[in-house]
Amino acid sequence: MRKIIIVLSVIFSFSTLADMEHRAGQGGQPSLQRLTLSRGCFNEADQLGCGHPREDHEYFIACTQDNRKQLSISCQHFFEKLYGNRVTPV
Repeated sequence: MRKIIIVLSVIFSFSTLADMEHRAGQGGQPSLQRLTLSRGCFNEADQLGCGHPREDHEYFIACTQDNRKQLSISCQHFFEKLYGNRVTPV
């Protein structure tokens, strides 16, 4: 009986944790406006010489942080939300 109670409480705990982590709209398809903004920001970064993150991810992050003031305000917020204030290892 004790084992059954322990197993049920563990299963219930994982279920509760999964419900707590979910946010509304998470996992849905982004809007066309949001896609356009993100593509535009990656194009801006490419024009500054940062390339694309798939080429060299750490260089891209460092480059966008170094050239942050040259990006538009919306792209500054976009990259800050996406990458935060990371410090790349030397």
